[in-house]
Amino acid sequence: DKRIKIWEPNSAKLMQTLRGHQQGVMSVDWSPDGRQLATSSWDQAVKIWDPFSGKSLQTLKGHKNQVWCVAWSPDGTRLATGGSGMTVKVLEAASGNLLQALEGHTRGVSQVAWNSKGNRLATSSWDKTVKVWDPEKGTLVQTLQGHLSSVNCVAWDPEGTRLATSGSDLTIRIWSMSE
Repeated sequence: DKRIKIWEPNSAKLMQTLRGHQQGVMSVDWSPDGRQLATSSWDQAVKIWDPFSGKSLQTLKGHKNQVWCVAWSPDGTRLATGGSGMTVKVLEAASGNLLQALEGHTRGVSQVAWNSKGNRLATSSWDKTVKVWDPEKGTLVQTLQGHLSSVNCVAWDPEGTRLATSGSDLTIRIWSMSE
């Protein structure tokens, strides 16, 4: 319904409703310090919010298609986004400036995930692949293939040595990663 609702978990009391997206919200991610919230939407925008006041701090535009996923870098200085446009964008969080446009997926990008060091970015896609990028250089490090259908989710382990992925082929895969 285009809104983000923040609930107090112990009392289930509604704490804040964030309004500003023009279409459905697809993804949310807390900043590492817990002071900001990033959201992505079908309206082609990424918003950064003060979740406590309910104010939209910034609207990051530049996507020409729906933005399905957003994730803060571990140091809170960058955002990675992806969506139906197939290009993964790495943005400077403070300004919204484009740092890298990562191209290589042939269908929409379903999820983006930073490793704990912030030196690798994994992306899952409807093209049945997972790609691992160097977000500083903007280069593709590795393409993981094995899912028989779209890959919907990707997550790093805390050490950054393994990736977990799940796909529409009803499988979860664990991938061993090297630097």
